[in-house]
Amino acid sequence: MTAERKPRELRRRSTANRPKPRTIEVRVAEGEYAGWQATIRIDFPASLLGDFQSGNVDKILAAAARVVIDHNFPDSEGFVATRLADVDPFVGIVVVINQAMGAIASLPPR
Repeated sequence: MTAERKPRELRRRSTANRPKPRTIEVRVAEGEYAGWQATIRIDFPASLLGDFQSGNVDKILAAAARVVIDHNFPDSEGFVATRLADVDPFVGIVVVINQAMGAIASLPPR
């Protein structure tokens, strides 16, 4: 008769401290979206990168809502959109997020 192995108990470890969150200011300088700007949180879970690249509008909007702290994006009536889902045209969000990702990639490590 073989004794069943019990799963190892997980060792409880203390949680590391999270560094203070950082932000960047993104402003589109040229093209159709010139003047669009946002304050973007640059320290976020890696899972959001997949959401941004998913091609799924709902996932992109949800990820953007987690990183866009402030913006001047217009809604369909020309006012600042209160929700990212109301931004018109939606592609402007993608332009700003893409510019932010480029800026994030060029930042020196902490």
